[in-house]
Amino acid sequence: MMKNYLIGALLPVVIMSGCKSSNSNDSLRDPVSDTGISAAIQANLPLGAMQSQVAASVYKDGVKQPLVGGDIFKAYSESTSTILRSIENLSGDYVSELNTLNPGFGVNFEVEFDPQAAREDRWYPADTLVVDPGPSDLIGYSAHVDFPAELRLASPQAGEVYLDRSDQIMLSWNASADTEQIRITSIQQCDYPGGALEWARSFTYPTDTGTQSIPVGDLVPSTGLLNSVATIVGQLSVILSSLAIEAITYGLVDAKPINISDYQVQTCTITLTVFREVAGQLGAGVTGGYAIASTSDSVSVVFQP
Repeated sequence: MMKNYLIGALLPVVIMSGCKSSNSNDSLRDPVSDTGISAAIQANLPLGAMQSQVAASVYKDGVKQPLVGGDIFKAYSESTSTILRSIENLSGDYVSELNTLNPGFGVNFEVEFDPQAAREDRWYPADTLVVDPGPSDLIGYSAHVDFPAELRLASPQAGEVYLDRSDQIMLSWNASADTEQIRITSIQQCDYPGGALEWARSFTYPTDTGTQSIPVGDLVPSTGLLNSVATIVGQLSVILSSLAIEAITYGLVDAKPINISDYQVQTCTITLTVFREVAGQLGAGVTGGYAIASTSDSVSVVFQP
């Protein structure tokens, strides 16, 4: 069965309009600046995990920059470090997992110069093309984030089945005064005769009430276009959600708008991740973008129309 991938990590996010909350509510993600260096950085610690998920992109004069030569993205916890690896060659999108035994330390991000380490995941062999132009002007930029209190979902139950688009998915979790905003990201994986579709929704709430009701029809509409919107606002939350369910095949993403009316949707698995988010600190000289720390919990439910 062939899959049509409609959404990818750190690529244009499929966002549907007409819902109660949208990315316009996001108070933590500043836009990329047209001048200077900007960064989009997030570290997320899922419930019960001993590894945090780290993702990052860097921009120069508003344009996403792939790290070339000996440049690398590196993340540090209290006791270890990891190199963030490119999702695909020269994409400018970097992701990894970082051992995080003491969440209270937070995570430090650095753009560093390490020619040997940089060659290890690139398309050419690590022992060839050793000519090195030296460090670029991206070296030295940094960020730091500190995790908020853990988030634990109380409902819905995993595998809960919904039969109608008017049904309400009742999400509830432990509210916290530490929260600056809540982001809910959903990934829909739906079968139709002859294939499967996959897309994402990501939206924010400015207060942590510990509960939110989402109509199934907001996530799986019966009509209309699923429009691709090129924005950094929700991109990292989609890749971090996808890491848990291995939903994304990098580099095989069709980000074109799709008319959902053309497909007879049968059964959908809806995976919802609730993020508790707080702002981090971008390092000196970074003029735009964001650094965010989050904790999260996920649950998968089923829609059978």
